[in-house]
Amino acid sequence: VPTGPAAHCVIQDAQGRFVYATSLGADVIMRFAFDAASGRLHDMAATALPAGAGPRHLQLTADGRFLYVLCELDGSVGVFAVDADTGLLQGRQILRTHAEGFSQAQAADVHLSPDGRFLYASERRTHTLTAWRIAPEDGSLTLAGAWPTEAGPRGFAIDPSGAFLLAAGQQSDHLSVYRIDPNSGALTAIGRHATGGNSNWIEIVDLPHA
Repeated sequence: VPTGPAAHCVIQDAQGRFVYATSLGADVIMRFAFDAASGRLHDMAATALPAGAGPRHLQLTADGRFLYVLCELDGSVGVFAVDADTGLLQGRQILRTHAEGFSQAQAADVHLSPDGRFLYASERRTHTLTAWRIAPEDGSLTLAGAWPTEAGPRGFAIDPSGAFLLAAGQQSDHLSVYRIDPNSGALTAIGRHATGGNSNWIEIVDLPHA
């Protein structure tokens, strides 16, 4: 399926009706209708972001009402409402992962807490993890806090219980473990572990017990 340059991420909604993908080079989010019988994508509609934003990773809320995009090049987080019938996006809010005036962002990863109350993002030049509180009625974000983390936090993950966040430092070759406060979303460091070089992604899997 043709896309704009650097199609960086692709996700599907929970009902299997729509697929969303980013084009980091074209500054758009693409929405495709998904034909489950043929497995084909069709009816692409593009939602533009500000020039130079560089949309990278996407997250959909569990109920499919809101979509969040993390933009690598300007360090912004965009909030979009999702039309229940068409899957089309309507822009609601744009926030930053870094302080005002910081002009060389390199945002990396974004995840929702399992309970859907918080959104977290990593930024590699400031070496930070930022959290926002999510308003359930309209999906809007309010800053909950920002915390220093491993150098170059390219990838992080939240465990299925929502109690812990793990962040990998691509430049530090270490992984830090944080406890998540269930009420405020705040992160408290509780452990640090050496990894292989150039660590950049984390997957948490539930292995069957022997």
